[in-house]
Amino acid sequence: MISLFTNNKGETIAETIVALSILALGITVASTVIVNALRNMDNAKNRIVAVNLAREGLEALRNVRDTNWLMYSDRRRACWNHDPSITPCEGLNPIAPGTYVVYRNAENRFKLTLYNEENIKLFLVDVDSDVDSDQDGNAENDPDLYNHMNGVDNPLGKESGTTNFKRTVQIEYLDNASELKNISQNEVPEDAINSLAEWNNLSDEQKMGLNRMRITSTVEWVRSGVTHHTELKTILTDHLGRTELGT
Repeated sequence: MISLFTNNKGETIAETIVALSILALGITVASTVIVNALRNMDNAKNRIVAVNLAREGLEALRNVRDTNWLMYSDRRRACWNHDPSITPCEGLNPIAPGTYVVYRNAENRFKLTLYNEENIKLFLVDVDSDVDSDQDGNAENDPDLYNHMNGVDNPLGKESGTTNFKRTVQIEYLDNASELKNISQNEVPEDAINSLAEWNNLSDEQKMGLNRMRITSTVEWVRSGVTHHTELKTILTDHLGRTELGT
């Protein structure tokens, strides 16, 4: 006689264990995917911020050049690379080669100062303490922009938070070229005046005669103990690009 009742207890336990194992594996895989996705999103966000900060470093020097070009239009060949911290321009104070931080001062103008370990870090700043731009009920803590705050003269804004970003801008001078439009950035020779020793050996006339400035804007940040960096380059000229002053 065949029994109509069977003992499924052992099979049920085994099936439950298998099901739980599959579920645990699925949760582990899903968690790994989510963690990696969040990490990649954070890395992408940091890199986007870094690239834009590096681009701002280049545009700041371009702004200095263009401001000099307009402000000293009667002496623009001699003053296109004038140091904005020195006024007025008499053609004797070009920006020397070296590594700088570029920042916004209280008048919202770009200024330069030689970098050191104190002033290299960027901060989030609130540029208008009367406007609650992030609508959190506090008008004095809005992260409106990034700026250098330590070791610089009269910076714009009020510190609203720290960041993990550092930015430097390196300035070098290249030999003159009469036909700048026909020269691509990749064809620019690597020999450059990039040290104060070389710069100080030049006469005032030689310094004023240089018409190409190579700018390297570098931003670095640290995440999980690993240092990352991004670097952008450009070449600024006196617009005219001619080798003879006064032409």
